[in-house]
Amino acid sequence: MVPLWQAILLAPLSAFADDGVSVPGTVEEALASPQAGFWREAMDAEIASLYQNGTWQLVKAPSGVQPIDVKWVFAIKRDSMGSIVRFKARLVARGFQQQEGVDFTETFAPVSKYSTTRAVLAMAAAEGWEVQQLDVKTAFLQGRLEEEVFVEQPPGYSDGTGRVCLLYKALYGLKQAPRAWHMHMHEQLLRLGYSVSVADPGLYVYVRVESSGERVILLVYVDDMLLVSPSKAAVQEAKDVLLGAFDARDMGAVCDFVGMHITRDLQQGTIKISNERMIADLLQRYG
Repeated sequence: MVPLWQAILLAPLSAFADDGVSVPGTVEEALASPQAGFWREAMDAEIASLYQNGTWQLVKAPSGVQPIDVKWVFAIKRDSMGSIVRFKARLVARGFQQQEGVDFTETFAPVSKYSTTRAVLAMAAAEGWEVQQLDVKTAFLQGRLEEEVFVEQPPGYSDGTGRVCLLYKALYGLKQAPRAWHMHMHEQLLRLGYSVSVADPGLYVYVRVESSGERVILLVYVDDMLLVSPSKAAVQEAKDVLLGAFDARDMGAVCDFVGMHITRDLQQGTIKISNERMIADLLQRYG
């Protein structure tokens, strides 16, 4: 399901592919830029997602409680060739203001290893297996908080009452946000019948795909999911189940994963990974 704001944004993006569009550092910069309309749409979409996920409840600040500040962080999503895919705006909590033992306790959250990703891709290349990808939208907002955390209302979207947001879900920037998302995702995957590898906590295997009897390997790196299986039907069935459990985008055949550009030649039986975009950015930045 493509949100209306994203459908609106995608049509004219090609006009910005090579014109040096920069990422603003503040709301004021964003709304004063030539792309102000795109940034406002991205902010509106983020606010809509926050409300849709039941992220907070507006309450009067308890006596003696200093709510944590929040700010807008902007980003431009580009493909491997540098063309703009979409404009992104994210509401982020200033986690450095949190007090350990009050606003957070546990923070650790594992991610898959790069060596595991290379091994899985090598196996897929050698065996001719299907490799597809899902991108979980606003993943951290799907993790439920265990602590009582208060934050300020979003800049530009305050209702003027002086109330604060009592968080039910984890905002990006909170120290425990990655852990809250990982715990939610892990519990959901186990419920769906996946088992986790003892060698890599980001590697899951599902062995009961009804349509084909084939297993599906699921590699998770925060909010990016890679699905690998001998059967295309098994991958599709697994994707349908995962899309029912998580708010995610079906990215189709893998192309870019965790900063790596992935090129596949089915006839040659090869998969190549590279970081061309990162190298080009470094060369441009430092000359």
